[in-house]
Amino acid sequence: MLVPIFFALLLSSALTIAATRPTCLSDPEAQQIATQYLKLFATNSSGLIPTGTALPLSLLTEDYTEIDEDAVICGNPKVKNGACYFVGSTAPLFPNRATMVNSIKYVNDPPKGVKPFTFLYTDFQPRLLHAFASCDEIAIRFEGRAKSAKGERGVTVPEGTEVKWKGTQLIKVDLKTRRVKSGSSSEDRFNMFEQLGIKNIDDVLAE
Repeated sequence: MLVPIFFALLLSSALTIAATRPTCLSDPEAQQIATQYLKLFATNSSGLIPTGTALPLSLLTEDYTEIDEDAVICGNPKVKNGACYFVGSTAPLFPNRATMVNSIKYVNDPPKGVKPFTFLYTDFQPRLLHAFASCDEIAIRFEGRAKSAKGERGVTVPEGTEVKWKGTQLIKVDLKTRRVKSGSSSEDRFNMFEQLGIKNIDDVLAE
């Protein structure tokens, strides 16, 4: 009788481990998380972020990081005159969730005496094209649509001109909390620059 009891104990232990181990993302979960993640970067007609800080606080882990290989940042209060610059892939665009939250606060409600955030475009709406999950990772293909801002940073096309481009996002999810812990992005941004009528990249980065 010892052998059956021993195997019963092993089976019970295995079932307990399986019950407590986080499960991989299902396809519907991946689609939902991908859709919500893209909303983090949507803007309205004023270039502000309508989701505010509530979405990142509920969707991201505290130690969330984001790498954007071709991001251009303008209006950073720590940079002289709010000059635009390429972030690149050597440093995170957002090293943690708090940085993203503070960035959203700065864009939506700049502190008094600080130069307002400047935009190349407004009305940015990223549309999910495809999302594929591999347990705790989601590969996203999206299309971004926006409207040109008024003569900002070398933009020469009429204000409100529609522009669109595509990009990819790879995000990693904490399976225990179902929150996003990291993201890596690459977009066809130079195609977007061309549609905005930007002739010289130095105009985008000008002080």
